[in-house]
Amino acid sequence: MRKIRNRIAQVLSFLYPITIETYSSAISGVIELTYEYGRLVVNTSEANYSYGSLHRVFRLAMKQMKFTDQPAKVLILGFGAGSIAKILVEEYQLPVEIDGVEIDPVMLQIHEEYFKLETNQLKLYNQDVLTFLQNNQVQYDYIFVDVFDNLNVPEELLSKSFIKLLQEHSCTYTQIAMNTMLTEDHPFLEEWKRSFGKMASTCLFDESNLVLFVRPSTD
Repeated sequence: MRKIRNRIAQVLSFLYPITIETYSSAISGVIELTYEYGRLVVNTSEANYSYGSLHRVFRLAMKQMKFTDQPAKVLILGFGAGSIAKILVEEYQLPVEIDGVEIDPVMLQIHEEYFKLETNQLKLYNQDVLTFLQNNQVQYDYIFVDVFDNLNVPEELLSKSFIKLLQEHSCTYTQIAMNTMLTEDHPFLEEWKRSFGKMASTCLFDESNLVLFVRPSTD
């Protein structure tokens, strides 16, 4: 019956959004699983957390990055329900090993129930991202940061100490993409550029998502 109900909701969602599940999270508040234009998305009361505008932003951001067909290690901070991993594994079909870090167990439950990637390329960690970084010594080829408290990046991530942790998990060719909703005059951008030098850049997507990049210089 659930499959039939969801299929009907999917079809009707081309007329108007239809919520099929509602979850209560101590971390994210009310989380809704909703069909919009035939696609299943994960929303809170204020923001899209997976598979909606977030998915679109990271599709655009990844076009600014360079990928190869060589095996690589990926870190996703703020895994959500798996939007970024899905792009890498299913859309780009990259031979990557992914560590996904997500503090909210409800988000991981939603990933398991509705979006699970049938792959051995993924390891998930139900941890705070700072705790994970402080207790992990691995260096990654690609790092994606998508950590929000609804529409805001937590203040502890807008700091020099967080940048230092990213640097400790990077090597000379590591590429980083950090999703924010900051304005161009936010002081964290100056710290980002000062820390990463000529490898640092920013790009605005969907009029509100300012993605901070680190990409090795081609000079």
